[in-house]
Amino acid sequence: MPNGPLIILVDFVSVWVPFTTEGKQAIASYPDIIKEIKLALQDAGRKMKIYISKRRRSQEFQTRQNLFERYIPEVAIALSRLSDIPKEKIKTDLENLLKKGVKEGIEENGEGEDNGEENS
Repeated sequence: MPNGPLIILVDFVSVWVPFTTEGKQAIASYPDIIKEIKLALQDAGRKMKIYISKRRRSQEFQTRQNLFERYIPEVAIALSRLSDIPKEKIKTDLENLLKKGVKEGIEENGEGEDNGEENS
């Protein structure tokens, strides 16, 4: 996450805007206005957290998948010695199992799904 200053612009759209001066340089700080801005920022923060969490989970899932792919040939050799099954068959079965796990992992992480959230 980046550290540093942050500027947030709030677009205030209304037929009655309570400006503090005739120059229309600032909006009056009414409690209702402050409350609505606070709620909007909190909602934006929650959506950002969901986005970042999904991205992090996806990266962790990809790392685990790469780790398993790296060791499939060696596991196949070891299992072949123990079980007298050809290592090619074991390797193919492990790769199919990994692909099946990838499909289930994508469904579990909710990627490609809407998860009932609105797109704003």
